[in-house]
Amino acid sequence: MLLMKPIRVLRSERGSFMLTHLTIRNFAIIHAVDIDFSDGMTVLCGETGAGKSIIIDAIELLCGGRGSAEYVQHGFDKCMIEGLFYPSKNSSVWQLLTDYDIDAEENSIILARSISSDGKSVCRINGKMMPVTVARLIGNELVDIHSQHENQFLLESKNYIPILDRLAGLGTQLNDYKSAYNHYLEAKQTYDAFIENSDDVSQLDYFQFQLEQLQNANIKENEIEELEIQLRRLQQSDKLIQQLHVAHDALQNDGGALTGIYQARRALEQISNIDEAYSNWFSKLESVYYDLEDSAAELEAELEKFEQSGAELVQVEERLSDLYTLQRKVGNDLFAAQHDLSQKVQQLLDFDSYKAELEQQVELAKKEAYACGEVLSTARMSVAKNLEAEVMAQLTDLYMPNVTFEIAISNGELQTNGIDKVEFLIATNKGELLKPIAKVASGGELSRIMLALKVIFTKYTSIDTIIFDEIDTGVSGKVAESIARKMHILGEQMQVLAITHLPQVVAMSDNQIHVSKTTTENGVLVATKILNDSQKENEVAQMLSGTHVTEAAMDNARALISHMKQ
Repeated sequence: MLLMKPIRVLRSERGSFMLTHLTIRNFAIIHAVDIDFSDGMTVLCGETGAGKSIIIDAIELLCGGRGSAEYVQHGFDKCMIEGLFYPSKNSSVWQLLTDYDIDAEENSIILARSISSDGKSVCRINGKMMPVTVARLIGNELVDIHSQHENQFLLESKNYIPILDRLAGLGTQLNDYKSAYNHYLEAKQTYDAFIENSDDVSQLDYFQFQLEQLQNANIKENEIEELEIQLRRLQQSDKLIQQLHVAHDALQNDGGALTGIYQARRALEQISNIDEAYSNWFSKLESVYYDLEDSAAELEAELEKFEQSGAELVQVEERLSDLYTLQRKVGNDLFAAQHDLSQKVQQLLDFDSYKAELEQQVELAKKEAYACGEVLSTARMSVAKNLEAEVMAQLTDLYMPNVTFEIAISNGELQTNGIDKVEFLIATNKGELLKPIAKVASGGELSRIMLALKVIFTKYTSIDTIIFDEIDTGVSGKVAESIARKMHILGEQMQVLAITHLPQVVAMSDNQIHVSKTTTENGVLVATKILNDSQKENEVAQMLSGTHVTEAAMDNARALISHMKQ
């Protein structure tokens, strides 16, 4: 299997797709900063502690990073960050915008994030309020941020499989494996639970007795609830009988409602042929009379029922007592208990055959998971060979000419992400044995390996901006020069932003933004400035010679800039 098809083109061919503007307000030590970014390779330079990394922190927060009230500058109610992006046409971000029903005007995306002093966070994407999780999804498609501590990522072997899967585009295959693996875990869990409860065989007679009790009880659905309602009704029978008699007598006794309505009805009947209104009144009273007559009959029938209520009360109480006893034995849901006991008794009666059936289900699920795992493993081994060659080529460019890099893949037990154990092995000098990166690579070597991987990854993603926060830590001399050139080549394909303290990197860059911090009576003031050519020379000279810039230092700076541009 080859690596995914590269989607990068040169900057001159693709146009400018990038982060173009950043606004920061009341964030950490930054009160107010507005930065316009250009394409190509841009460096943020300035003294240590000036606020360069805080600017990167702001971008990370803008792209869905974890927020905190501690980010809010002291004395203010909230901080605010806003960024304007122009993604490329092939960026995956456009589909995300469609998925979340976010409008995109003029092919641009505006991300905004605010955090109040009470910790409340608000994210907006093109003016639409969205959860932080969505901002993170979209931010991940816009910017790749390499933090100062990301080199440690290479020291943990658990991170290697996702690297291979990302390059091989194994999303579908990995989902198939995870589905099969989860099915295996469920089958094994069912089997383990059955074996754990195998002692229940000795209680078979007891389970059968309980099941027989439930079956003999002939329980009806919702029977207990209905009986409890009936019991409350019967327990209040004296009061009910008394009130029913009152209602019945008010209708039926001499002088009752029926008598009065009957007399009124008869009177209107005599004159109904004189006027239509009298006829209508007669019809209404006639209808009322017959309705009340029906009600009186129903009341009388209800009273007759209560004459036998004493015996019925005893029956209901006895039935409820029996059902309550069963509930204490098997649980409140007698229907469910009967079903579970029936299933358990059947399983225990057929213990050996059911055990064999479960074992077969586990074995089949395990084979299916292994088959899916082998598909992943084959693809990973294929892409690993390609990645080895690409990493070696990149590291050779980064002044590691004698390096040997190998990806060792061995098969093992089923795990969450497959059956593979992956290790990145390296020998930095000829004659050395290959060893895990974590055991032999220095800080500078880790920086170069990570840069090599980043360069490779960017060829297979649609992300338009990559940020390096001091990826050049721990290197100098010709290695620093090689890193600068590699970053500049990367800048031909995408927007590169980098924090650096190396003069070679500044000299190689297309654009420079100087970050400064001054202390005033009101606190700290962070400011940014885009450098022109002469200011760039002065910045490089300061990096070469320190705060006292001599003419010789300026000459060296010009020479370095000229050399790096060759």
